[in-house]
Amino acid sequence: CVVLTNVVASRLGTAEVDVLAGKTLEGYLIRNRLGRGGMSVVYEAERLSDGMRAALKMMSHRLVYDRDALEFFQREADLIAGFHHPHIVRLLGRFQAFHTYFIAMEFCDGEDLKSLIIRQGAIAPAEARQILGQLASALEYSHREGVVHRDLKPSNVMRTKSGRVMLMDFGLAKPTTEVSVSRSTALGTPRYMPIEQLRGDPVDHTADYFAFGCVAFELLMGHPLITAKNALSLMEQHDNWALTHLLKPCESFDADLRELLEGALQANSADRRLDLSMIARWAEPTGA
Repeated sequence: CVVLTNVVASRLGTAEVDVLAGKTLEGYLIRNRLGRGGMSVVYEAERLSDGMRAALKMMSHRLVYDRDALEFFQREADLIAGFHHPHIVRLLGRFQAFHTYFIAMEFCDGEDLKSLIIRQGAIAPAEARQILGQLASALEYSHREGVVHRDLKPSNVMRTKSGRVMLMDFGLAKPTTEVSVSRSTALGTPRYMPIEQLRGDPVDHTADYFAFGCVAFELLMGHPLITAKNALSLMEQHDNWALTHLLKPCESFDADLRELLEGALQANSADRRLDLSMIARWAEPTGA
């Protein structure tokens, strides 16, 4: 089976012109490949029953027999299946085909925040508030539902053409009811991870606070807060965490933005403070 899966993998999701384009799977007509990550390939598709655009996330064939990878992939579908929030991508369905697994999700027509920052540079505070307010609403809901995202970063946040912000990719998310254990390998994206997550220690919702602060800084400044190029320099930057110095370029920001950054980016998880419900009000028509 492993050999067969590898053969299939060599034909699907690798060529410039994807062989799945134009095929129909479980009522979804695949239009084109949108992108590929370490664990999956994402396609744009059309749900034939009603013409709705959808995103199909296909698990990489090389990981089908990896127990941990399969658990993460299936858990993402389990988690978002129970979510009902305007700023979290919706699950449409799931199925198996071509010796792997698929998740069908709501299609977000727009760009992720990483692309927005690359294209536009630093985002004006008023616009950043709108984005952060919607993101805070999604994150507060996730935490209220007992789920820590663990991989919050600009490329996992979409903004549609109408301006709606959508939190996606719960592939590394963890229910707070699940027993946490230390791991030899850190899970997440190092540039947006607090020190405890980098060490592979158990994390809670405050890890998402730290990542939220990193995203906010990057939106407002146009570049990442953490600039280390390798694991050694990354750990050194955290071991010598000097938040006052790091946030010096932000001194001209309004007090509420400075408070967000200072509260979220504390080195010690017990010291992190982030009022997500207050920040969510920034996105309301009468908000700041």
